[in-house]
Amino acid sequence: MPRPGSVAAELRSVPRALYLVVGTPSFDHFTLRAVADDSAAGHRVVLQRRTPKGWTGVAARRFSRDGKARWEVPRPDRRITYRAVTRIGGERIVSTEVNFS
Repeated sequence: MPRPGSVAAELRSVPRALYLVVGTPSFDHFTLRAVADDSAAGHRVVLQRRTPKGWTGVAARRFSRDGKARWEVPRPDRRITYRAVTRIGGERIVSTEVNFS
């Protein structure tokens, strides 16, 4: 176990991966979950949507104690791409993109 404040402790505090998972669809919305390590607990994560001008923020949440955040997004009537972005320990972590068509 690394000592608090040591370099090893800082390296352990950065999640290795951030995933965006699609939940069971409803007739009018989808559930998206950002999933990271439990070291992400309490950190802010932003759900972004792709637009012709680039990425735009849709909503922000804080990770729960187990490293998960959840959003409900309306069912799209056209192709839409989402991703989750967080910054932990000065490092920017971006999830894989999820496409709806």
